[in-house]
Amino acid sequence: TRGSYFDLEHKYTGVGSKTIRYSMTTSDGCTVTAQQTIFVNPVPNVNFSWLNACLGTPTQFNATTNPNLDASIETYTWDFNKTNTLSASIIGTGKMPATTYNSVGRDSVQLIVKTFANCRDTIQKPIFIVPTFDPINSTTSYEQNFNTTADGWINGGSNSSWQFGIPAGAVISRDSSLTGTGNAWVTNRTGLYNPLEKSWVLSQCYSFATNRPVIAMDVWADTPGGIDGAVLQYNLSGDILNDNDWFVIGTVNSGINWYQQQGIASKPGNQSQFDYGWSGNQEDGRYKSWRHVVHKLDELSGGSGVVFRIAFSSTNTGTREGFSFDNVFIGERNRNVLVENFTNSAAPDVVAHNQMF
Repeated sequence: TRGSYFDLEHKYTGVGSKTIRYSMTTSDGCTVTAQQTIFVNPVPNVNFSWLNACLGTPTQFNATTNPNLDASIETYTWDFNKTNTLSASIIGTGKMPATTYNSVGRDSVQLIVKTFANCRDTIQKPIFIVPTFDPINSTTSYEQNFNTTADGWINGGSNSSWQFGIPAGAVISRDSSLTGTGNAWVTNRTGLYNPLEKSWVLSQCYSFATNRPVIAMDVWADTPGGIDGAVLQYNLSGDILNDNDWFVIGTVNSGINWYQQQGIASKPGNQSQFDYGWSGNQEDGRYKSWRHVVHKLDELSGGSGVVFRIAFSSTNTGTREGFSFDNVFIGERNRNVLVENFTNSAAPDVVAHNQMF
């Protein structure tokens, strides 16, 4: 309780009926005593989740309160583009609005709920919308060298050091092209990654009209081996902010140049077990330069609304340059997978493969 005389404030720790007893004494010594009963209503303690980061299709929002006060909520006030980065063609209302965005990027969504007792709560969360690519099949594949554009890929997570641009570090000093002067995604393209990082880069949305899908890309790691690292994961639910809905692609050596490490201490992608990933550096002989990696995606055959992320994590020291990726290919694998696609075969430590996969 704070204040004095007729201007008092008291913060109740519980809800329900409360009896207030008070007395007033005049300057003449006369005392008046009375009581009044009030009802303290609960604060709604609002939260919300959202599903689907794919451009042009509805993103579904779902508001919740703790305790469950649905019957007591008078209004749900949504702002689906708080920073005015995104725009929407269809805007939903109510507890479970569906909103269709017509631009890509990162924004914030704010929700204010008000009960019939005029109790309010506010929450704000990030939203990410990425392009939707044509269905992957025998004639359509996704190929991106990032030299001219990030192509809608977007970074997020906690304490992220991811940058898009020309790598210019002391170790990761070039992209994987022949000239080395193009763009790539890299954790701090001019220096060291951040300590205590739990970050990622999110891909476009894909669907697979093929039973032989494959992914290939170029990677370069510069981390303390077994301590910090990166992993490739996929999501089908659309709940991209929920780490439990992300699934690791592959295991150690399950594809070409696929993961050299199990039990990475920083747990890239917040894996529930095994903690696979790319981890190491040029001193331990694992990453003298770019490496071309390939893995089949048979578990995604027939899938839609699929997004990938390259998730990076670090412990409490950021002593090296981290991780970089470039030249992404997602398509159908033929009898012979030419894994040298996009790879500069003249670059150091690049192994060109042309084998059954």
